[in-house]
Amino acid sequence: MQVKVLLVDDEKQFVETLAMRLEVRDYAVATAFSGEQALEYLRAQDADVVVLDIQMPGLSGMDTLREIKKIRPLTEVILLTGHATVETAVEGMRLGAVDYLLKPTEIDQLVDKITRAHRRKLRRLEEEVARKTIALERSQQELAKSEKLYKSLVESAEDAILNVDAKGEIISINRYGAKILGYTKQGILGKTISEVVPGDTGKEITRLIDEVFAHGTGRRTTLEVPVGGKHYFFNINLAPIRENDTVMSILIIAHDITSQKKMEDQLYHTEKLASLGQLAAGVAHEINNPLAIILGFADILLERVKEDSEEYKIIKTIERQGLTCKKIVENLMTFARAPEKSAYDADINGTIETLLEVVKATILTKKVKVQLDLADNLPRVRGDADQLQQVFLNLITNAVLAMPQGGLLTISTRLNADKERVQIKFADTGVGIKKEHLTRIYDPFFTTRKVGEGTGLGLSVSYAIVQKFGGTITCESKTREAAGEGASGTTFTISLPVATPPRQEGRAAEAVQAGTDSPG
Repeated sequence: MQVKVLLVDDEKQFVETLAMRLEVRDYAVATAFSGEQALEYLRAQDADVVVLDIQMPGLSGMDTLREIKKIRPLTEVILLTGHATVETAVEGMRLGAVDYLLKPTEIDQLVDKITRAHRRKLRRLEEEVARKTIALERSQQELAKSEKLYKSLVESAEDAILNVDAKGEIISINRYGAKILGYTKQGILGKTISEVVPGDTGKEITRLIDEVFAHGTGRRTTLEVPVGGKHYFFNINLAPIRENDTVMSILIIAHDITSQKKMEDQLYHTEKLASLGQLAAGVAHEINNPLAIILGFADILLERVKEDSEEYKIIKTIERQGLTCKKIVENLMTFARAPEKSAYDADINGTIETLLEVVKATILTKKVKVQLDLADNLPRVRGDADQLQQVFLNLITNAVLAMPQGGLLTISTRLNADKERVQIKFADTGVGIKKEHLTRIYDPFFTTRKVGEGTGLGLSVSYAIVQKFGGTITCESKTREAAGEGASGTTFTISLPVATPPRQEGRAAEAVQAGTDSPG
């Protein structure tokens, strides 16, 4: 490859003669007759060596040298001068010149200096390449470490993190995201959001994706996402990923706030129950006095009339309805006096079995089978057995009423993984609860039954009792319409804190039907 030499001198004849002599020696020579021309040339293309006269009109040789080193720092410069001094040489070297020559110039001497300068440039280029190679390798190593750390963080995150392209197709996703959507990581790639997130939620996320691509700005929202028959709540953040100011894809981060949402709902219900409890106490107190008078006079009148008379039947009806009102007032008082945390503890399995002995006759007449799945070595829980029995009775009664044609009620107990809480489940195969009613089932006086079939206080009282013992109660339900060909029914799950360490006495899981030994 030819060495490219740029000759710069305002003496045109000298430059042209020198150029011819170098070209004969197989150099690629370019010429410039001023500093300005030299800089214009070097801005357009490179030269291996510049032979530069110091004394020129206009831009001086030293100023030209200074600018050359800014434009082409690796280009070597040899200075020419007819009036060399030590100061000139030192200044030239300080500005980056590799050598200098006196005019008139011996061609062999110039060729020797050009050869040395070119070799120096090649060495510097090799050093620069080596330095950049090392820097690149280090950068690649750091990038690999950073990418590995990023992947580790993304994969270990308990958030769904995914990347979608302009078609809404998933091009990457972390392990948690694939799992929560019910897919493997490979199985979900290439699918659209509307394919993996059903219904209106998928449509809403797709709409937000389209907005981010259209406007180039991020979006945030909170959505309920139905997955595998369950409902999750997510805070969703959509951020554009740009390349040259063009949105190429969208990063979606979905943070699961389902537990937080449930806690907020429980807090809301607790506050509402507290307010309504005060109201209920006042109402019950005001009703109790006139009710006692009504029942008292009814009792007196019953003693004064004959049992077979029409008057007796009428007064008896008054008494019966008065007693019904009294029961409602007692429920109101129970609701208003939400129990304090008991110093006692309760045997959950024993409480359930004792209760079933009491209600089995009623259950049997309703053609409802009861299956027990009670955990062995179940520890006692914090709470009062009588009050918890009231909770269980409410749930069993509701389950039986939800199965007018008969069905199966499964009652199970389990100790959770950290052995700090006991879970009690009541699962029926009844008609189910409509989705719009699920958020109201713990509201006092809310009922879907006919007038006279219930006060709507059972679940409110149960909620208050469980909550006061540090527990939680949740409900999952599917109506026959929503279940389609699947099974309908309702499951209430109660979670109560353990009162003592697990005991060695236990109870084998058993299946009982009211009046039989198995679910049949």
